[in-house]
Amino acid sequence: MEYIKKPMAIEQRSMEIIAPHLAPYHLGPVETKIYSRIIHAAGDVEYAPLIHIHPQAIAAAQEALRGGASIFTFNIKGGQKEAFAFIDHLEIFSLLANVADVKSLVIHP
Repeated sequence: MEYIKKPMAIEQRSMEIIAPHLAPYHLGPVETKIYSRIIHAAGDVEYAPLIHIHPQAIAAAQEALRGGASIFTFNIKGGQKEAFAFIDHLEIFSLLANVADVKSLVIHP
């Protein structure tokens, strides 16, 4: 098996794999990008029916990113137990319930 080693090529191939799974949802271009990114980060195309975007979320996210906000995501191998153990041992970030804040936060779906 030949592996893709360039990050942008990996992302592009991932989006190609994801695209057919989003077709049944009849999403607009912006929503398609968001769904694709979420599924890419999760590594699971079965997340699509679980995603719900508030009508004002896209505009709020675009405004936050224009203002210099950044988003860093990753997955933790395991399940809820492992994710909560990771969160419980954090020393830099805090666990917050709200998303519209200027602080660093960690959330678990």
